[in-house]
Amino acid sequence: MSLPYVILTILKDNDSTGYDVTKKLSGTIGLFWSASHQQVYRELNKMLKMSWVNSSFFPQQGKPDKKIYSLTEMGVAELTKWVESPIKEQVMRDELSLKIYAAQKINNQNIKKQLHQDLKKDNRN
Repeated sequence: MSLPYVILTILKDNDSTGYDVTKKLSGTIGLFWSASHQQVYRELNKMLKMSWVNSSFFPQQGKPDKKIYSLTEMGVAELTKWVESPIKEQVMRDELSLKIYAAQKINNQNIKKQLHQDLKKDNRN
């Protein structure tokens, strides 16, 4: 899966600003896909060039105009094509799981403390 399809999925629900897309990535979608603000805007610009999305400006009083992105028919077609395509082999890489596995092999209290801190930090996000 790649970021353009995540963005297309978000825009399928509602027209959104780049900020809104990034915000949604920190919500539920963020549980299985994350991207920085810069990555989102870079992809939106590429998608504009490919005509997968359109943009329009919404004037705001005393602030810069908002740039609103919306899905085009080409974008919907591309999203549909992607959803219908076979899934490539999944490669899961999860550093925390690997550390837990490795910690079983090494009986070291410092490792256990660090993993405990990592888990606490993960639960706060």
